[in-house]
Amino acid sequence: MMSGLTSHRAQSSLAKYGLNILPQKKGVSALKIFLRQLQNPLSILLVGAIILSALIGDQLDIFLIGAILVLNTLLGFWQEYKASRELEALAKLQVEFARVKRDGKQIKIPSAEIVPGDLLVLESGDRILADGKVVEGFSLQVNESVLTGESLPVAKSTKQEENLVFFGTTAVSGRALVEVLQTGVKTKFGSIAESLATIEEEKTPFEKSLITLSKGLGLVAILVAVIIFGLGVFNGHDIPQLVLTSIALMVAVVPEGLPTVVTIVLALGVRKMYRQKALVRKMIAVESLGGVTVICTDKTGTLTKNQMKVQEVKLQEKKEDL
Repeated sequence: MMSGLTSHRAQSSLAKYGLNILPQKKGVSALKIFLRQLQNPLSILLVGAIILSALIGDQLDIFLIGAILVLNTLLGFWQEYKASRELEALAKLQVEFARVKRDGKQIKIPSAEIVPGDLLVLESGDRILADGKVVEGFSLQVNESVLTGESLPVAKSTKQEENLVFFGTTAVSGRALVEVLQTGVKTKFGSIAESLATIEEEKTPFEKSLITLSKGLGLVAILVAVIIFGLGVFNGHDIPQLVLTSIALMVAVVPEGLPTVVTIVLALGVRKMYRQKALVRKMIAVESLGGVTVICTDKTGTLTKNQMKVQEVKLQEKKEDL
């Protein structure tokens, strides 16, 4: 009868192989979240308006536009910071436990402490928390849809061709004793999680629209200022006064209230989703989520990268006619 690892051997393996956890993106600092608000295209437009107002000495516009910028930045920062911390708190609460054999006894340990060589005790309904091979099995059926997309359970036994089980899958019936082969990032599921953790965030359609709008407004402001300045020079007006007038027109073109209106509307959307138990980290994403009418998945609900690759090409040799 197998007794599993000794406590000393388990501690040594844990030091060697590390915790049985999946790779995750590093948390974003409060400073980075704050600076991200200032990188908003409309915020950049407001900063430009403040600089232009300072050039012409318009103290009132500096104060009003500055107040709008501060309000917009603080509101966006608070919403994203609060959502990030709540998500981190939820992740800390999700501690899973596994039953393993150590020192000849069955004990319960946190899944993060599973190491290669451990003997996992599986029963119907258990989530498999490491890659391994079945060393004892009794009618074990495993749902591997999280990896394969197939909803039908797969039979597992001690036979070589069907003795492997994988992290993230679920035992739907039977029971088994599994020897752990790989943990954490070394598992099949871990390699998938690692690739997902390295994916860079893309801008939402709404962000792209705001960038286009901001560039358009900036170009219009510059064009109007150039035209007014050119006409003034042509008609012989005082150049210093024309410069001040052109800058004032550029400031007037900037819609100072638009960023605040956008932020408030998005904040209301976030609050409404929060009431429906949906937590949104980036406030700007609410518009995209609110615009979704259809979610396309396959029969098991799998979401893909929308990419296809040729894995293998087989060429059939042509037979020449005799």
